[in-house]
Amino acid sequence: MRQKQLVGFGLALVGAFFFSSKAVFIKLAYQYEVDPVSLLTLRMLFALPFFVGTLFYQSYAEERKRFKWKDWVALGAFAIMGYYLASLMDFIGLQYLTASLERVLLFIYPTFVMLLSALFLRKRITPIQLVALAITYTGILIIFYEKLSISWDTLLIIGALWVVGAAITYAVYLVGSEYYMRRIGSVKFTALAMTIACSTVVFHYTAVNGSWEIFQFPLAVYIYVLMIAIFATVIPSFLISEAIARIGAGNVSIVSSIGPVSTMLLAYLLLGERYTFWQVVGTLIVIGGILLITLMKGKT
Repeated sequence: MRQKQLVGFGLALVGAFFFSSKAVFIKLAYQYEVDPVSLLTLRMLFALPFFVGTLFYQSYAEERKRFKWKDWVALGAFAIMGYYLASLMDFIGLQYLTASLERVLLFIYPTFVMLLSALFLRKRITPIQLVALAITYTGILIIFYEKLSISWDTLLIIGALWVVGAAITYAVYLVGSEYYMRRIGSVKFTALAMTIACSTVVFHYTAVNGSWEIFQFPLAVYIYVLMIAIFATVIPSFLISEAIARIGAGNVSIVSSIGPVSTMLLAYLLLGERYTFWQVVGTLIVIGGILLITLMKGKT
């Protein structure tokens, strides 16, 4: 049992690190003037074969027979929310934010999960969770106050709003799709949701661009997108799913707190981002608040 848990924690750690690399690769790709919709479309196209293969491997057809049309509508809606809208808003926000700040803002999605669960599922928010909320947003305020006190940047606010919107949308997806994840399993659900989301992204690209010119970017763009698709999407998705099966979602969430820190490290090494004392302090406060929310969730 101990070995199983150690492997689970290791998988969660590696998965969280890989997930955290997404923002860095996106920022690298943006150096070549690729737009968010094209970048997101390429990411989905490169990742799609892996998720379609997973559907066949998991023999999803047997589960599909049990679904009614309203189940498909609901599942499709949540898939579009979580893997299309949230991803698109995140990609747009990264045009204006540093990779490390984007990761911190996206990392607060558990606070929205808690608030949405209280609003729609009538799950009680405890006093300690309220304290955790206050801690989390105090950290966010410290980061932004420090940045805006140096120089007021409207684009920074715009980027932050896009990423916060992505965090809210992803939280809606998590709250709404929990039933279907339990019904068919997280791996199958993720593969199916990504397949639906990819179709939506391709339709969006065609509607926006009017022509299929997605393969005319410099070679470096496709290398970075391949890294996003494989190392920041496909591999961590399955690592996290396996980790959840071994040590539970609560423990995986705790281990995933390394995400903002690893993003800061990668952004420092690959993008040359530099951090002030108060940015580091604010980030650590946010991580502490999210950890407290996660720990309290496991006890309720």
